[in-house]
Amino acid sequence: MKTVNLRRLSVFKSLMLVLALGLISNAHSQTATNIGDLVWLDVNADGIQDVGESGLSGVTVELHTMSNVLIDSDVTDGSGNYTLTKVITGSEFLKITFTLPAGYFFSGADQTTDDLDSDPVVTTGIKTTSVSEGVDVTNLDAGMFRKGTFHGHLYHDENNSWPATGQDVGEADMDNVEISITDKDGFTTTVYTDASGDWTAQIVPGSATYDIVESTSTFFDHGYVHNEGAGSFTFTVPEGGTQSAGNDGFFLHAMVGDYVWRDVNMDGIQDVGETGLAGVEVYIYNPNNGYTVFTSVISDVNGYYEFTGLEPDDYKIDISVAGLPSGYSISSQDQGGDDAKDSDVDAAGVTALFSILSGTTNDHVDIGLYKLGSIQSQVWWDIDNDGIQDAGEPGVDNVTVTLY
Repeated sequence: MKTVNLRRLSVFKSLMLVLALGLISNAHSQTATNIGDLVWLDVNADGIQDVGESGLSGVTVELHTMSNVLIDSDVTDGSGNYTLTKVITGSEFLKITFTLPAGYFFSGADQTTDDLDSDPVVTTGIKTTSVSEGVDVTNLDAGMFRKGTFHGHLYHDENNSWPATGQDVGEADMDNVEISITDKDGFTTTVYTDASGDWTAQIVPGSATYDIVESTSTFFDHGYVHNEGAGSFTFTVPEGGTQSAGNDGFFLHAMVGDYVWRDVNMDGIQDVGETGLAGVEVYIYNPNNGYTVFTSVISDVNGYYEFTGLEPDDYKIDISVAGLPSGYSISSQDQGGDDAKDSDVDAAGVTALFSILSGTTNDHVDIGLYKLGSIQSQVWWDIDNDGIQDAGEPGVDNVTVTLY
């Protein structure tokens, strides 16, 4: 029979009890560590909690172990605050995950001091941090924002009517034109105008500048003028809002001209064999500038003239300013019913008011001139009645001669 030492057993049990009580006591003495702070609406998307920027409610925030085991989660309150809790022994690394509401983006991380910056990585929404036993973390913040809508419109101002009316009925929209937009962070977004001439881009809130890329559109290949919208390319795009860049109107230069010719038979029509007149000075007027002379050109050796680089507008052609070539008169206006072959100036040497549109060529403004001839000879006394003016036969004065 085996003898048990009851005294030793009692001591052992006592020791075990003390150890167990110590462990229980230590467990009860551990303090839960709180992690949290603020999710806020970063109105200017600068990653800094500015005065007046408010908290964002309803955002889900989760606490995970480094192996992605969920520990705790919370939803931000009406002020944007959240709190996550974990009992920690010593210290350990944990991951805090912020979930973006629909349509929101994360602000840039670590833009200023920890108490005012945004902490999660922009692409993942996760912040990894070391948490120590009993030391609350109260500066893990997240800034969020919505992009703003930046938009504009391009059109062909065919009659150059801006600023009086802007785009008129029937003036074409400009589609498939490249628009390059640079936001406040220097990031570039490229969009194209649609069939209606409209462009739209989603841009980080703040200052944004747009550029109309001329090199990728054939519209701009042969010279143009940017009238409506010219010089205004930088705007402030609001967070979650809309900013219009307005309209951008363009027109192309136009050309007017044709032919100054010698109207031999004075019928006001360019007939076969009638040639051009060189050296005739032709002027063009713009009534919108008070009928002051815009410019003048000289007809070339073949009688042709042209005015290029004209803005769409109303004009008159005039050959009376410098005077007609010596001995010439002006042919009758608008004869024969064919505008390509008639003379377009009136008896004073001025055309009727006509309009030219963007990018067009009016090559039917012709000018007919003629030069009167003379017939002269002598009425004489045919003494011998032979029909030949013989030597000594004198002239007869005061005889009326009629030309039919």
